[in-house]
Amino acid sequence: MSKNKYGLTPEQIDDLKDLYVERMVDNMSTKDLVNYVTDDMNEYVKSISDQQFMDEAHSYWDDYFDEIIEEIKEDSNA
Repeated sequence: MSKNKYGLTPEQIDDLKDLYVERMVDNMSTKDLVNYVTDDMNEYVKSISDQQFMDEAHSYWDDYFDEIIEEIKEDSNA
């Protein structure tokens, strides 16, 4: 088991990473959290195929999916 220059094992580095993330999130404002999640989700939906996205969107909106599609079509025709 190798240690880095701080004498931490890989497991201890994982623990440090977990603590770092926990503290960073704890210290974020709600606005910061919303911005972070929004940016992350935008990157995610851009990284998947259109078909994967449509499947996920359909699953998310379920019974309202057709209504959402109609709204999008109407908005783009306005």
